[in-house]
Amino acid sequence: MINTLQAHLRAVLVASGLCAVTAGAFAVPARPVPLTLKQANGSLIQAQLKGDEYLNWMETSNGDAFLFNKNSRRYEYAVVGKINGRSALVPSGVAVGTGAVPAMAATPGVTNRAALNALWQEMRKALEVVKPQSQKTATTATTIQPKSAATANMTLSATVSGTTQQEVPLLVVLVDYTDDKIQSADSTWQQKVFGASAGTVNDYYREVSGGRFKYTPVSETQGTANDGVVHVQMNYANPIPYNQQDPQTQIIIRNTLMDILSKADAYVNFAQFDKNADGQVDSKELSVLFILGGKELAYRDAKYPDYPADSRGTWGQRGMFYPENRPVYDNVRIPEYAIVGERHGDHDATIGVMTHEIAHLTFDLPDLYDPWSNFTTWDLMAGAWGQKADDTWGGMTPPHLSAFCKIKAGFIAPAEVELMYAPNNMSLYAPLNASYNAIKILTNNTSDFMIAEQRRLEGYDRGVTMDSSLYGRYGVMIYRSDVNYVNPYPISVVHLMRANGSDDNRAGFTLTDMYYTGNNTRFAPNTTPNSTIGGVNVGAVVENIAASNGVMTLTIRRDDPNGYNCKQYVATNSAHVTANRAYGTTSGTFYKTTTYYAKGSNQNLGTSGSTSTTLKEGPAGYFVKGSCPANQKPVVQSITRNTNANITDVTIAVSDAERDLVRVEYQLDNGTWTKAAGTGNPTSGNFFYVAKFVGLANGNHQLNARAFDAAGNVSAVYGQSFTLGAASCYTATNSAHVSAGRATVKYSSLYYAIGSNNYLGGSGTTTSLQLQSTNYWKKVTSCP
Repeated sequence: MINTLQAHLRAVLVASGLCAVTAGAFAVPARPVPLTLKQANGSLIQAQLKGDEYLNWMETSNGDAFLFNKNSRRYEYAVVGKINGRSALVPSGVAVGTGAVPAMAATPGVTNRAALNALWQEMRKALEVVKPQSQKTATTATTIQPKSAATANMTLSATVSGTTQQEVPLLVVLVDYTDDKIQSADSTWQQKVFGASAGTVNDYYREVSGGRFKYTPVSETQGTANDGVVHVQMNYANPIPYNQQDPQTQIIIRNTLMDILSKADAYVNFAQFDKNADGQVDSKELSVLFILGGKELAYRDAKYPDYPADSRGTWGQRGMFYPENRPVYDNVRIPEYAIVGERHGDHDATIGVMTHEIAHLTFDLPDLYDPWSNFTTWDLMAGAWGQKADDTWGGMTPPHLSAFCKIKAGFIAPAEVELMYAPNNMSLYAPLNASYNAIKILTNNTSDFMIAEQRRLEGYDRGVTMDSSLYGRYGVMIYRSDVNYVNPYPISVVHLMRANGSDDNRAGFTLTDMYYTGNNTRFAPNTTPNSTIGGVNVGAVVENIAASNGVMTLTIRRDDPNGYNCKQYVATNSAHVTANRAYGTTSGTFYKTTTYYAKGSNQNLGTSGSTSTTLKEGPAGYFVKGSCPANQKPVVQSITRNTNANITDVTIAVSDAERDLVRVEYQLDNGTWTKAAGTGNPTSGNFFYVAKFVGLANGNHQLNARAFDAAGNVSAVYGQSFTLGAASCYTATNSAHVSAGRATVKYSSLYYAIGSNNYLGGSGTTTSLQLQSTNYWKKVTSCP
């Protein structure tokens, strides 16, 4: 992830009340195209728009950040300052090209990219809890409440059943202000979203999902009934200011959206979408996309290189209404939404921003355009502005989602591969192949993984580059989990391991990003890039990556530096020769002597064919004198149980001297052996795995555990019995119920009973839950 800012910046954020709750942006990145800007004195500046809706700036070809100063009417280098008490980028007073670039000082200059990246990260994580000053009362103040980065790494255990198509209802709300009006007909937008032809939102998701997903128009009564589009007119001018960094802007956006929803409610019965009857319409039950009249601020082109700092517009983003004040229509709450601006310069918005934002909304996919993800144009969540050679505008051909995101979205289920010493030869098919697949490489830590897939520049993936001569080219992409390894406040959840070793997210597209014969064909602990995670050698080796003819083959295995995969032979030197493990050379004229040598290493074995010699082989065909290392089994050392009423947490401690543990399994009451989740420390050989049981019946239970290593060894089974005799009704705070496994949290702050899904209120509310059957808790007035 990006570096953290100096401690004083963190202190400023805390003091201003902006770090009360973890938050982050789910936005679209600025369109990355060269722009020419004219300075007030007539000089020209070569620039590029950078950032997202929480922090955006212009950047010179030298990498210096600058902003337009609406007071001086000129472009000035940017420094870290304050807007309404919040740290932000502000003009420095030094015009671009006419003075010294501000250096790091008491107020950090942003010519230091680490400081700029740090500010970007802090602003993405800060919470906009600000009392509204304009449109509505404090009770309607809203803010983003996203999933945290720690949970965004996902378990990647998507369930995909054949070619069964998932369908999610989508409501498109077109919005006219008195000054900014939608310029194309409703039918144009309806086709752009729901149409089946190339270049529509639904066609994009048809291709990237392999035919497994589409959006369906909601039932509504406005205009053309049931076409999924509602068009509303507001009685005021566009209120959303250009300056998205001002906390008040987020208040204005959400208050405006509540006004818009109140008008759309006349045509839509929102209650029909609350399928699980929990009083909320989440994004899998109904996704809501607002297309707001006016500019999309993430867009720039040669004709529109910049917008005035006092202009109005929308920076595409996914957001959530503040949980305590979510709008209620037809007796259900609407928790989240996506918004985009209607105009890209002088034309209608292209589909890239829309597909990106509703991917956040419907599938909770993370942004991948931050400096550490390293994706650039290789994923919709990093490069929504995809453009193939014959496209008129950017965003007409957004690139595919990476396999990481396709797994999270439920479009594919990866083949999971454990790192064993024995080579695992596998095949990868391209995304448009009916056999398209992905491989998830597992490690000792269940939160650590790598994913491999084939990419080919065809279909929507042609939007990765405008060089048509490269279309049809192919290669293997490898992604590595990236949570909690680069700084204390990570936004990154996955990292693209470019085959050419580039680790600069600004590098753009190059064909050598992919692995293939003729480029890089090996990914291992000692290669560039390497397969370590957080500096720990997890032993992953991907090699022998072939060229492709519709399929690419590769080999996955565990690194074997200590030779645990070696083979050992004890025989006479003559027998070694017969078995092709050694050879002999004869010298002398009258008295001939045969000297024996090990094949591969050419080690001298002596001159006696009857001498017994121990040879070990590794790699194949390479023999040296000596014995293979002892092949030791892992050992389950203990099972530690922490019982809280009907919930039992179990920690399974395992030692493994060879540090090649693959997995740990547990068995309850002679049931099915189940893989345990856990973490390990390969440098020490100590590992800890966890199993949780909820709703266990009172009485005697038997828990067994066993461990497997990369050589195929299985530990002895370790068993422990325990007796459970806990009550079945509990009165506690909702947060305590969650800790005990009796309740769960939805929409960041709303608590529900597991099983019955009874609504319980907030975290500090005290409620009574009674166990009705295994894993089924019901809210009751009080416990007996």
